[in-house]
Amino acid sequence: MRYLLIILFVILTFQSTGQALSDVKSYLVRRDVSTVAKEFYHGKFKVADDSRIGDIIDSVATHNNATRPFYLLLVSRMMAQADGAIAEVLCSSCEQFFEEKPDEFIEFLYSNKGQVYENFKKDWLEAVYSEIAMSHEGEEKQSIELLEKGALKKCHLKNKKRLQAFYSEIYRKL
Repeated sequence: MRYLLIILFVILTFQSTGQALSDVKSYLVRRDVSTVAKEFYHGKFKVADDSRIGDIIDSVATHNNATRPFYLLLVSRMMAQADGAIAEVLCSSCEQFFEEKPDEFIEFLYSNKGQVYENFKKDWLEAVYSEIAMSHEGEEKQSIELLEKGALKKCHLKNKKRLQAFYSEIYRKL
């Protein structure tokens, strides 16, 4: 029994919490990455009020840790181009992902991969703040404090400093 507990502890200690973006070519050959996502990556269509964009946004919530970083990349690229209804859906989805999966968010956004650009941080910051401001008008500070406490409880130690830095940027927007 003691050995079983030790093995379980070791597995949980070294378990991957999130995943940084891999080489994009690896996603483009995967069968479990949607054709729509691959087409968007290749520029076959643009961000517009289109159900295909909604499918990509919805895929950020996938339980597949191996493909999620690719969908995060696509959503991050969409942010600079989105407006109207798509921008609203995008902000809502991004804030929800940020709140529910802080480790995955941090590990993607700070992965230092060539495809993850510095402006993505600014775009995510704007999307998250915009959604909080719309959803909690007049109570933004209190809402951000609650979200931060919840996120820090979910976040692994190795990502806490970056998560706190991101929250500091959100507070600056108040």
